Amino acid sequence: MKAVFDLKEVSQSWSKPTEPKRITAKEVIAEEGEQFDLTEKSEPMFRFLRCNSDKALIEYNRAYTLKGYEQPLSRTIWIELKQTVEFSSLWNSNGLTKKLTLKKLESE
Repeated sequence: MKAVFDLKEVSQSWSKPTEPKRITAKEVIAEEGEQFDLTEKSEPMFRFLRCNSDKALIEYNRAYTLKGYEQPLSRTIWIELKQTVEFSSLWNSNGLTKKLTLKKLESE
């Protein structure tokens, strides 16, 4: 199976908070087991582990936290179709949020 994600990255300078936020967006197609989106340290941000009919299991980088959730010991989360999940890193040179949306699942 393949998953199609929308990935939006929002970056805000810590030293110049009055500057506008930088926003980038892209579509990502990943196969089960595939890693995608690199962090500032060239580590993979996400890995698409597996899916069922309407959701995908994603593993995310340890340098990021889930926004709006208790922080679990496991770095995995199920994302349903059309659901957006936000991940933040406060340890970068800039404030950084990544928004991952599962657009669709495709059979190969």
